[in-house]
Amino acid sequence: MRGRATLIAHGVDPLEIFVPHNPIADGHIEHHLWIVDVLTVLGRAKRKADILVPAWALERRFTPRPAAIPDVLASFAAPGSDSLLLAVEIDRGSESIASVFAPKLRELCSVLGAWAGGATSLIVVFTNGVRRREAIQTRVEKLPMQIVTELLPTVSGRAGLADFERTLTLP
Repeated sequence: MRGRATLIAHGVDPLEIFVPHNPIADGHIEHHLWIVDVLTVLGRAKRKADILVPAWALERRFTPRPAAIPDVLASFAAPGSDSLLLAVEIDRGSESIASVFAPKLRELCSVLGAWAGGATSLIVVFTNGVRRREAIQTRVEKLPMQIVTELLPTVSGRAGLADFERTLTLP
């Protein structure tokens, strides 16, 4: 709560601050850190995002909650260039592709299509392992939106951020 008070004292809107009731479970910390890495990379990209928000902020903005929420949502709308609505999913490989992950991506296609208006929509999935990446890509080929499946960085820190930057470089 002291951190929240400090942020508010320095001009941050209280509605933009979320203090969790419980700590993040150990198994989810790595997932959250990858989300933060993606936000960092997209936040400092040459093409600036008009909207750049993580899942936890999206979850609080919508009532009722959408059928699917991406780990990161970014909107790029610049005069004279194509608009893009980008969703990023971090897949740690803990969910069944057939019964959980692919249906979630199908729902996400529908949600993004509604949010995108006339903008191009794209989903980028980062996952563990070549076999899982190929299995996901096979499952999503027939979905109505372009879904690109990439490998998560195998290193952390600056090298991991550089891996994300190479993948997420936008024209």
